[in-house]
Amino acid sequence: MKKHHIIAAALVLAAHAARAASLDIEVGYDFSVASSSGLYVASPDSGFVDLTANGSSFVGTFDLVGTAANGVVVHDLFSGTLASGTSWRLVAGLEGSNQGGWNKVAGAADNGLELLVSGLLDGCPISLDIFDKDIHSGSPRTNPFGVTLDNYILQGGDPIGRDTGDPYEVTQAHATLSLVANCNQVPESGSTAVLLGSGLAALALFRRKVS
Repeated sequence: MKKHHIIAAALVLAAHAARAASLDIEVGYDFSVASSSGLYVASPDSGFVDLTANGSSFVGTFDLVGTAANGVVVHDLFSGTLASGTSWRLVAGLEGSNQGGWNKVAGAADNGLELLVSGLLDGCPISLDIFDKDIHSGSPRTNPFGVTLDNYILQGGDPIGRDTGDPYEVTQAHATLSLVANCNQVPESGSTAVLLGSGLAALALFRRKVS
């Protein structure tokens, strides 16, 4: 394929994907965060997950779940309809970094808190099941214990749940994810480039963007 044809196909793909609805997810750690459910208010700081529906309403459930080393259990949740343009916040308990780590694994790094998403966006099924260990900001940094990482944001930035201290915790880079609804994207008749773009977009149901 000639270079200008490749560029044209890429542009069509970008324009085509832009029309898809998305559920945008931001993961961070900060002071004074409170869950939309009213279950948790940070004391004084904790991890959080913001979920925003864009382009269409989301119908389904969000869950942030985990059991800490000290026995504390977090289960923050949403169930229902999240209208387009609105957000819901899940919070990692009263202070996510001071519980000794979440969903421990004997002899290994923690799994961390688990985020689950299941439902319909623009009539398309979307789902996600991911642990804190697998949520990456793309901005590695060395924590006070000498560990360089860009994950474990929800538990304060340490793979075994040590307290990294407020100044480190609240300045972690945020991670952003997008779940994209593509099942309603109809290619324009007779356009090979759009057909190609539609196929690739359908495969990219889960897109990761770095902030």
